[in-house]
Amino acid sequence: ATRTAVTPFPPPRAPSHPSSARGCPPPGLCEPSPPSARVARPRALPASAELPSVLRPPSRCAYAPRLPVPLPIPAARCECKRKSGGRAGAPLPVRTFARPRAMASLFRHQAKAYAAFRPTYPASLLAAVNHFAGPSRGTDLAVDVATGTGQVAAGLLSPVFSRVIAQDASEAQLQHAEQRPNIEYSAAPAEATGLPDNCADLVTCAQALHWFDRDAFYAEANRILKPGGVLAVFGYGLFTVPSNPAVDEALHWAYEDVLGPYWDDRRRLVEAKYQGLEPAEGVFSAVLRRDDLTIDMDSTPEAVVGYVSSWSAYSTYREQRPDEDDPLPVFSERLRTAVGDGATVRLSWPLFAILARK
Repeated sequence: ATRTAVTPFPPPRAPSHPSSARGCPPPGLCEPSPPSARVARPRALPASAELPSVLRPPSRCAYAPRLPVPLPIPAARCECKRKSGGRAGAPLPVRTFARPRAMASLFRHQAKAYAAFRPTYPASLLAAVNHFAGPSRGTDLAVDVATGTGQVAAGLLSPVFSRVIAQDASEAQLQHAEQRPNIEYSAAPAEATGLPDNCADLVTCAQALHWFDRDAFYAEANRILKPGGVLAVFGYGLFTVPSNPAVDEALHWAYEDVLGPYWDDRRRLVEAKYQGLEPAEGVFSAVLRRDDLTIDMDSTPEAVVGYVSSWSAYSTYREQRPDEDDPLPVFSERLRTAVGDGATVRLSWPLFAILARK
């Protein structure tokens, strides 16, 4: 299919406010844009362009100046059978966008751990989405933005929808994505998917809204959804082990005492369950919050350590303190002491969702 030409992306603006010494954004960059604002289409750098090493500033602000990186879209064609015609569907036109993403930078080193140890979302989540959507919502196309390694695309969407388009700003994450015949993976920011208007029955965003320009993302989701289509934004907080307080104590030691200064400030939005981040009035016809869901699973101490290794704060800690001891072995020993060798532990994550209907 012929790709649509990409219009230029303006060069980064020089910071002009007092916090510029810390690498923070110029005024207005972190402020919500009006609902009608559209994201500019960036232009990819030539193949010879390289991105310099990125060091997080002491302020933990994720908007340190960076150069755009080309994000080529891998060739992919949906092999699923359309219900109506019984033949493989041609891929929807998808553009290439080259826009610097703090999220892609933070997760570039732990893509394999992210794929192996992150919790999977329960069927009860999709049931809540379906109940909100009603029986009229179709199952032709679902779009999963910030898909990471494809947990939602492969685990929740692929068995239900004829076709799934899963996008992420991080190529490293996509390289470890779970492959399914009806999933098409591509590199693109959530605010500028490059997909046609009114094409999707469902748009999902898992554990990533805090990284976005939210107004631009909500406008983009509304644009690509069919009339009556649903946007499902969801995430989970820090897990607990009600049956074993010693595990909770070890977990909070790692989460706050050791890695606390290395979390991006926007992590607090996840802890607050995205309260106050709902779409502005008038963007969607109906909005509903669900704060009564959980992710429950049995795990081993080794798997819990692997999960902690997928945290962005752990990656930042190791980048900024390469000569210091790795805290994971200490955390692992505390877990084994609390749980016992060869034992499993029941983990429970609080799960929340923002559901919106076009």
